[in-house]
Order: sequence, then C-alpha cells, then structure tokens
Amino acid sequence: MRKIIIATAIAATALTACNSGGKWNVEGKASTELDGRVIYLATLSGDSWVNIDSATVANGSFAFKGDRFDAPQIMRLTLDDNTLYLPVDSTETITVDATGQSFANDSRISGSLSADMMQQINDIVNQALATDPAALRSEELKREISQVLSQNLGGIAAYYAVNKTVGNKPLFDASNAFDKRIIGGVATQFSTQHPGDPRSLQLEQLVLNNRRLFNSNPQVIQAEEIPFVDITLTDVKGNKRSLSEVWGAGKTVILNFTSLTAPESPALNVALNEVYERYAGRGLEIYQVGVDADEFRWSSAAKSLPWVSVHCDPAVDGSPLINYNVAGLPTTFVIARDGNRMERVADISELNSVVASII
Repeated sequence: MRKIIIATAIAATALTACNSGGKWNVEGKASTELDGRVIYLATLSGDSWVNIDSATVANGSFAFKGDRFDAPQIMRLTLDDNTLYLPVDSTETITVDATGQSFANDSRISGSLSADMMQQINDIVNQALATDPAALRSEELKREISQVLSQNLGGIAAYYAVNKTVGNKPLFDASNAFDKRIIGGVATQFSTQHPGDPRSLQLEQLVLNNRRLFNSNPQVIQAEEIPFVDITLTDVKGNKRSLSEVWGAGKTVILNFTSLTAPESPALNVALNEVYERYAGRGLEIYQVGVDADEFRWSSAAKSLPWVSVHCDPAVDGSPLINYNVAGLPTTFVIARDGNRMERVADISELNSVVASII
C-alpha cells in the first residue's frame, strides 16, 4: 500500500508579514474581441468582495498594479458573470492569458509558485470534470493534488485548494479521513508560515469543528459551549451575522444552505416562509446561507427576505459547506433552542413536522 506523507516534514520559507514597499502587477492578454470590455479586480474585505480597480481591454491586453499586501491574498477578476481567481504573494508579476474561449474556465495564470500551483490544481479539477466527474471524490485525484500542494503546503494556493468547492460540493471533505489529513497538514503549515493571519485560525477551526460535528459520542457535543459549528458571514446590509448570535437569543433556528439564484429557489423560500410565519411568534428564526458565486444577484434576491440571509462564496471560503457536510443544495438543519437536538431535514416537505417536534 502506498503511503502519502503530508508535508509536515516539508520545509517552507515564511513570507514577510509586514509591508516593506514594492508593487505587485497583473498583466493580461485577451482576444481583441474583448476590446472595450471592462474587467474588475476585487479583493476580500472580511467576507465580502470589494472591487478595488477596473481596466478596459485595449488591443487585447489589460493590466493592474498595487502596493504590496501585508499577507498573501487571493484576488478576483470579473468579466460580466465570469470570475477568475489568482494569488498575489508579494511583489511579483502575475500573467493572465485570457485568450481562450471562456474567461472563467480557459484562462491561465502564471508568474509565481502560488500562481503555478493554483493553475495546476484547476487543471486537475477541470480535467476530471471533462472526463469523469466522479473522480473528484477519489483518493487518487486527492493524492495528485496533494503532490501539487507539497510544493508549499502553507501557501495561499494550498489554502485555496482546501477551501475550493466544485458544483457546490467541497473538493476536500473534512469528514473524510484521507481528506482531513491533507486539510490538517495545510492548517499546520499555514499557521506556521502566517501566525498572524486570520485564515490560520479558520483552518484550525475547520479541523477542530469537524471533529465536534461528526463525533459519534454525544458527550463531546454536550461539553462544547455551543452544540454546533458556528458560522459568521455578511448579510445584505454588510453586517457580520453569526449563527451562534441568532441561536443565543433563545431561538429555535432553521439553518438553510441554498443558492438564491437557482431556479428552484423561489419554491424553496415559499416553503420556508410558510414555516417561518407559523412559528416565528414562538421563537423560530431562519439563518439562510446563500451559496452564490454572483454576490450582486444574491443580494438582489436576499434583500426582501424576512429572516437572516448571509452570503458565502464557495470559491473563496467553502468551510461552512465542509463543516456541515453539504453535498448538495438545498441542505437544511433545525437546531433546538436548548442545544439538545440538531436534526438534518432531508425533504423540505418534512420541515414543518420537524420544527413542530423541536420547538
């Protein structure tokens, strides 16, 4: 039997965490058919993407530049509804070849170790999607990706990989023993290289919270301060809202993961609203996680909802999906106000009866 040694033994050079000057650059080339089109560059601010620059394609090229970040970043290029992610570690120049047919799927990035790693990860995933999507769940594919990650297990590309989702499913499932070893290796090395980075804590909690959620010994759950894995995301008003905050107000909570831009979303929200109106006066609240790549379309759909609606971009941070073992959308849980019961609802038509039995 082959044995994979996750790179706790791989030495990696820590990146400087302070801003010592210098610029990063993004240089892109595209088809001249895109001349006159605007590409937006965004970076994360908390849990939300914020556009920081834009460039108009001219003569088949576009470019961005900026001051060096205090820590490595994942940035996002957006052309219409198409998004492309790229890493910026320090003061390197990242090259984007967007001359392919699809800006989102056919563009290629290079110019740094992290960019090369991210491109290799995307190539492996895209090849599997094109030939055998079931292979995305195989240990063989995970081994192939782990070999890519071993080039810098504590780097931003490794962080990207273990938080990546494909078709609303986590690429690395923290409830799977093999995947958990890889996630744990990334968490250890990322924390070592970037001790002050909030993402270090997020990775550590990803591993720890998974043990809490899937441990078969109920005494372990009862010993925790809260009986579920907490989630903190941004709502339509830009405010941070946590699941524990909502539940801690003495509420029975419906936790729902869905895509508000999916065709079936209106029917789902009608079903949720029927239960919400029936039990809101008895202390029911809904914490709905919108798993939508297009944040603007999510916001448009969420702003009229009467419950707590927050946004999760799975391409940036899929940990809420991983923590709750979300294999498909919608996925729904009901959490009792006293913390003694949390039930997964497989069929939305059964939601009313489940809430009635818990509330």
